[in-house]
Amino acid sequence: MWVELLGMRASVHACGQSLLDAIHDEATPLVGAVFDLTLPGMSGFELAKALRRLEPDLPLVAITGLAEHEMARHGTLPAGIPCLSKPFDLDALDLAFAFSSH
Repeated sequence: MWVELLGMRASVHACGQSLLDAIHDEATPLVGAVFDLTLPGMSGFELAKALRRLEPDLPLVAITGLAEHEMARHGTLPAGIPCLSKPFDLDALDLAFAFSSH
């Protein structure tokens, strides 16, 4: 709903590979992504790196329910990708998305 309030079309994917496949299959370009770090199959960390390789300037925001010490075991995000801890409000998401766009 947040994405649609911004005048964009949202799509939901159950895993990172699904999003990557959709990017290649759809005519509509991806203008940003909000993704969880704990995804089935490819992790959110791996997805972030794959998205950065495809589109280095794409606005990305990671979200997680992991504690900081748990995140360190899973890897690191590429520079410039903010990570919001759950629960978060839409103002925090707006700020994170704006930050990642610059």
